[in-house]
Amino acid sequence: MVFKNRGVTLAELLIVLIIVGILAALRFSDFGKLAEKNKGMEAEANLYMIYNAQKRYALDNAWVYYNCGPCDNSDMDNLGISLSGDNFNYEISSSIIPITAFTATAARIGASGLCAGQIMTITQDARMSKGCDRW
Repeated sequence: MVFKNRGVTLAELLIVLIIVGILAALRFSDFGKLAEKNKGMEAEANLYMIYNAQKRYALDNAWVYYNCGPCDNSDMDNLGISLSGDNFNYEISSSIIPITAFTATAARIGASGLCAGQIMTITQDARMSKGCDRW
């Protein structure tokens, strides 16, 4: 039996390209969710760093917690930490009475995206609250 080398027809090529395109679209449809989850993990790690720094700060300062809002790099230097990423704005609020409470908040920066404008918080008893179900 002899086979002729006919090559690939345009129709066959188009069918293969359509199938590859569909598979790629299915694969990359979850990319936004994955990216937002990673950003949420960044904020969670930073809030735990703030939590631990607040505990150390209170030990050194007669059980008074640190306040800042919005917090910048100099505030984090005062706490002895350096936060990673630039996807969130951070704020720390505490009560005036010593040994009571503080709340650290991470607010998602951006006007678009799955969790734009949402917040994540941690309190003095390490309770985490996440404002976006993608985190």
